[in-house]
Amino acid sequence: MIKTEDIDWQKSINNPVYSADGKEIGFVSSVQPDKIIVTAGPLTPDKFLVPKSSIYRFENGTVHLKEDSTFISSNYQFE
Repeated sequence: MIKTEDIDWQKSINNPVYSADGKEIGFVSSVQPDKIIVTAGPLTPDKFLVPKSSIYRFENGTVHLKEDSTFISSNYQFE
């Protein structure tokens, strides 16, 4: 289990986010106290509000999530 309080979240901004099934979900666009906002798409981007507790691994600025892309789209998409 990753300790999210030990992460330098500024290093995650504009870096990719991957689901457990290896699909790129988007890029971290903002960081909130308990969540990250992930944006995907150029013109009318999809946005995902992902709880930090869903992060499996954080490596070289890249975020890897515990859930697969279907779960993420179904549960974390907003706007």
